[in-house]
Formats: sequence, C-alpha cells, structure tokens
Amino acid sequence: MIKQVTDPNGNKHLIEVDKDLEWLAPFLSEAKKAGIPVWRIDRIVGYFVPEGKVEAQHAALNKEGNSKAVITILKKRQVLVGRDGMIMLDGYSDADQGSNYEFTLNSLAHELSHLVEWDHTADRLIIESKLMVRFAKLAKRRGYTGYDG
Repeated sequence: MIKQVTDPNGNKHLIEVDKDLEWLAPFLSEAKKAGIPVWRIDRIVGYFVPEGKVEAQHAALNKEGNSKAVITILKKRQVLVGRDGMIMLDGYSDADQGSNYEFTLNSLAHELSHLVEWDHTADRLIIESKLMVRFAKLAKRRGYTGYDG
C-alpha cells in the first residue's frame, strides 16, 4: 500500500506500507495531526522472527544522514507455550490481533517519536505517550474494544 502525505511546504511524499500493516495507515495520519513529520518516512516494513530465533526487538527506525527513515515492525508475533519444562513456539499471531494490536500501536508510537527526538529522553517519552493517547482514541472510534487476556 502507498500512503501519500503532504509536508508543511505542500510537497507530496509517498510512504510504502507493508500489506500486512496497512491497518496502521490511519494512525500515520493521526501522528501527522500531532505534529510528527511522517513525510520523513520512506516505508514501513513488516517482519517476523523465524522459528529457532527469539524475538528480541519489536520495531526499529533506521535512518542515515538526510535520507528518509525506514520503520521495521513485527507483523507477526511468536506465540510461545510451555511444554515439559521447555518454552516452545506454538505458531504466530498477527500484529492486529488480541493484545498485539495495542503492542503494535505502542511500537509505532515509539518509533515515530524518534522522528522528533532521536535519543531516549524524557521529552521523547512524552511525545510517545501523547501519540498513544491519540492512537487509543482513534482505535476506539474505529471500534476497538480491547482484548481478553
């Protein structure tokens, strides 16, 4: 999916969004309304951690110099279960399902906040938190009611 955004000078920019994460597009619009320079994003790439590997990172924002940013974010989370004293992979759960929905929005808010404040400072955390409030309100307007768990 291609999401078009306009910067403050009226220039149009295209953001390529992974097909499994297209549901995040309205949240990019919400972030733009909050003053986040989303036009600095080139693409949002979804990924999942293969069997035999452990999820150690849930999202990242990669940017070099003046180039546009690339956000990578989990589109499928590992479902782990305990069996015979071992933790085993029992499959995958989509990013927009159950508790992953909130987790994915939080990851997106975190990475978007880095477009304004690169370091992990209190100011960046405030930006992330404000984004999450906006995202939660948008999610509620779109019918999100929570999850069991």
